[in-house]
Amino acid sequence: TLLEDFPTMIWQTDAAGGHTYFNQTWLRFRGTTLEEELDAIWHDDILAEDRARYRDVRAKAFEQQSVYDTEFRLRCPDGTYRWIAEIGRPYEEIDGGFAGFIGSCMDVTEWRKADETIRQLRSSVDASGEVVFMTDREGIFTFINPEFTRLYGYTAEEVLDKATPRILKGTGLEPEHDTNFWEDIIQEKTFHGEMINRTRDGRLLSVESSVDSVLDDRGNVVGFLAIQRDISGRKAADEALRQSEERFRRLIEASPDGIMLTDTA
Repeated sequence: TLLEDFPTMIWQTDAAGGHTYFNQTWLRFRGTTLEEELDAIWHDDILAEDRARYRDVRAKAFEQQSVYDTEFRLRCPDGTYRWIAEIGRPYEEIDGGFAGFIGSCMDVTEWRKADETIRQLRSSVDASGEVVFMTDREGIFTFINPEFTRLYGYTAEEVLDKATPRILKGTGLEPEHDTNFWEDIIQEKTFHGEMINRTRDGRLLSVESSVDSVLDDRGNVVGFLAIQRDISGRKAADEALRQSEERFRRLIEASPDGIMLTDTA
């Protein structure tokens, strides 16, 4: 009775590999009756490119009477295919002889889709060209992308599980942002501004930074996502331009001659 409505699909075979039992969860998934399923060769409903591998794994397990696990795509009554994760275990007769296999199956299609989505997002983050990192609520690093390592010189092993200020050792934010930074992001506010952080070899970098709160499914702040871009070159160019303009202004003001500037009109 317990197995019939168990949330996992359960099946059983005899020593020759013929199926002798499927629970109701399996039958509902397949849209069949027990009699239909016992008479069917359901392996034929496995996607062709997965079928040979599945049969090889299962045949080896029967030969060695060993536990196996595998995944395959199985056709549903509506014609679609779902990813199934299967585990099979040998069981014995009362006298200790090999009696067959008991197996369990789970529909892992959504997990597969989620994994693929995460993989694509990870690839995008890694190739973005911007520093991306995440911390928990206390500012402890939980993730960095390759651009973080390229810019700051720290590997993931050196920074994960360590506090942000201990690693970046920055000189802080611009004065107008410094005081309320942590209060704002804890209150789910987004920060945009400039920071000065220190690299592994001691260089100071000006970075343009965006920090957003990461929320759990209850809306509580559980961490932070930061995206940064190195603007040291731009800041240096701006400062060089400012100094050049200042020298030009002083030269003009110190000149004994009258000077007039006009536009092209």
